[in-house]
Formats: sequence, C-alpha cells, structure tokens
Amino acid sequence: MKDVCAIWGTPAEQSPVLGDYDTYDSPRAGGRYRVARSLLKEARWHNKTAEDCEKLTKWIAEQHSSGETEPLISGYVFEQL
Repeated sequence: MKDVCAIWGTPAEQSPVLGDYDTYDSPRAGGRYRVARSLLKEARWHNKTAEDCEKLTKWIAEQHSSGETEPLISGYVFEQL
C-alpha cells in the first residue's frame, strides 16, 4: 500500500496494520521502522521539528546497523532522542 513516511511526510510503503504500531518502509528515513500508534496520536509527534526528524532517521540507521530490522519508535524513544 502506498502512503507517506510518518517521520518526513515523503513517499513510503506502509504495511498492513499488525499489533499496536504502524510499519513503514521509507527511503528518506533509512528503511523499515515502526511507530507506536499511541505516539502517532500525540501532539508532540505532530509538532516535531526537522531536527527531531533527523535524530529519528539517525536512530533508525543505528538500529539497522545493530541488526534490528524494524526498530520501534515508542513515546520513550522519541522523548530520549
């Protein structure tokens, strides 16, 4: 299914809904990642800055490098970045 990257708003593939998160495959964000649906509803997610997006993209790349194929961005992860 065609959709947009939850981080950058650029073209991405969104997988069918499974669990309590949405899964995306975004070239702009560095590949596959998941976002907790509870975070997607929060104002802080909708008010993220370009710097936040860059930090998330870097974090996704680091997770992929360590072997995580679909890192999960939770509210905790977002807050820590």
